[in-house]
Amino acid sequence: MKSRIKSLLESNRSFSFWILVILGIKLLLFAYFALQFSNFWEKEMLGNHLVVKTGDSYGYYAPAENAVTEGDYNSTCRMPGALPIYWTLRLCLNASHAEVGVIVIQFLISCISVFVLGLFAESVFKKKWIFPITILIYALSSFVSIWDHYLLSDSLSTSFSIFCVYFLKKYFDITSRISLLISSLFLIWAIFFRQIFLVFFPIVAIIILVLNWKSPKRWIVDGLLYILPFLLAVFFWSEYTKSISGKRILLTSPISECFSTYSPAYMSITSLLIDMGYGEPFWTEGSITQWIIRSKEEAPMPLVPQRHFNSQMNEDSLARLRSNYRNFLKAEGSIRDSLQTVILESTHRFANVYRQENAGSYYFLNKLRHLKIFVFPLRLDNLPGPAFSEMNFFQKGVKVFYLLLYTLVGSIGFILLLFSWGSFNGTQRLFMLFPAVLVFSLAVILGFVEQRYFVPVYPFLVVLIAYYIQRFFK
Repeated sequence: MKSRIKSLLESNRSFSFWILVILGIKLLLFAYFALQFSNFWEKEMLGNHLVVKTGDSYGYYAPAENAVTEGDYNSTCRMPGALPIYWTLRLCLNASHAEVGVIVIQFLISCISVFVLGLFAESVFKKKWIFPITILIYALSSFVSIWDHYLLSDSLSTSFSIFCVYFLKKYFDITSRISLLISSLFLIWAIFFRQIFLVFFPIVAIIILVLNWKSPKRWIVDGLLYILPFLLAVFFWSEYTKSISGKRILLTSPISECFSTYSPAYMSITSLLIDMGYGEPFWTEGSITQWIIRSKEEAPMPLVPQRHFNSQMNEDSLARLRSNYRNFLKAEGSIRDSLQTVILESTHRFANVYRQENAGSYYFLNKLRHLKIFVFPLRLDNLPGPAFSEMNFFQKGVKVFYLLLYTLVGSIGFILLLFSWGSFNGTQRLFMLFPAVLVFSLAVILGFVEQRYFVPVYPFLVVLIAYYIQRFFK
């Protein structure tokens, strides 16, 4: 019996065994979190006890529903990544049941992605134990699987990114152009959900170049094979956006033109705060962002280090900015427009001076702060349930376990990524560029440190953690 279990754990050929293991783990998690959402989430944000919605859900699925009922997607705010799945389901289901169908499909594709991630890990690091370890860690990780419940882009786009990189590795191993094309198609689908995956293209170009270094003609042909489907997809999408808006939009319209919450005034304030190293979303308790955007009027101003102030900006300036924004939210008509102009002018002035007079903070310290927030979490967002003090023993155990697992994969995984770079061989370096570039793009360049944005990074760091854990099984 013991030898049988060991042989199953060591072999990736037992597809049925591993799919059953993955389904068993993820079904238990799915049932637990579905119950937690049902009991502790806002009722108006739930559908049929399985579907969890947020404000962003409307942007992804209302246009898809419009395409079904009116024959026109009629939106430039979200690319139609969700449309093929939702439209197919709506052919035989009503809208409510189609939403449930999306969740079920997300869940099943997520299960498959766990298995594929294990194959990818074994292919890159060539260690027999890395396959089962990767599968077990990733299957147990609520940080990604929690998004299987949401009517959003995170679950499917992350699964498609795993498929994309797996097939790219197959191309690298056997120079199969079919695998290269499949990788391209999955990347296109991931991008049509979340545009951050555009950063994969330079890495893919490097991989194709390295593989075909001695054959420039093959490098050009393979590169075109990879990029042309994307260019065609974007061309047809931009033609459609021109037909409904009068202007060609390559990806999406600016968010300030799409959602009233994200007004130009709001966007200019958050841009300034990102420059200052405060990229946390406005619902983050105790943050300067929350204080300006959403806190109660009597809330005290959080401590802001003196290194952020300069000849144009001090504590009084931030207090005036907050006051102007609060008045802007209440105002209407020309008064609202005037207040927005004041906010835009002041934030633009503050940002320009900040970059000049606080250059050390802007170019270095603030980037490090964003990186620290992104990869060294002190909390675990999006897990449903009561306040920690009101949880029972089991709920507390689940939350603590997942925070520890997220910390292990996110924090330790990132440290290992940095300090193991020199020990990787050439192939491993190429494929570990994917998490490295995602982290650098999101946290350092864009300042997007909302915990949700770490989801596409997480599976690749699971692979790295599994690589080090497998050393104990030698």
